[in-house]
Amino acid sequence: MEYEMSSSTDSWLTASTRAATEQERLCACLDATLSCELICGVTADVAAAFDDAAFGRRTRAVVLACGAICRSTSRAIAELRQPDVGAVASELESCRAACVAARTECERRPFDSCCRVCAEQCARCEDECEACLRMVSVIA
Repeated sequence: MEYEMSSSTDSWLTASTRAATEQERLCACLDATLSCELICGVTADVAAAFDDAAFGRRTRAVVLACGAICRSTSRAIAELRQPDVGAVASELESCRAACVAARTECERRPFDSCCRVCAEQCARCEDECEACLRMVSVIA
């Protein structure tokens, strides 16, 4: 005896699977944004002590801005009542852009271990935001 899924059952399963996937993506993004915020804060403190004061001020400003945007994005994700990537798409895009700027700035000083770690974390956060944003375009 074969069981055929009704279209309503099939659509419920599809919606349920999509919600679970969105929740997993958002959880991964939340983890990345929180980590990025922390590492950017540490990097900003280290940048204040760079030998090249102008470079230190620029790096500090960029990573502080990235950390603040990551904090804002993590809060927006955490406040969602239901997993809905579309509801936080603008925050994800801002976070991705800030991470690109901070990563690029930190990559200019690869010999500094703090900048290297910050660039790696910004790249991870950027990737997680992009993965969530791709879901928005797939869902829409």
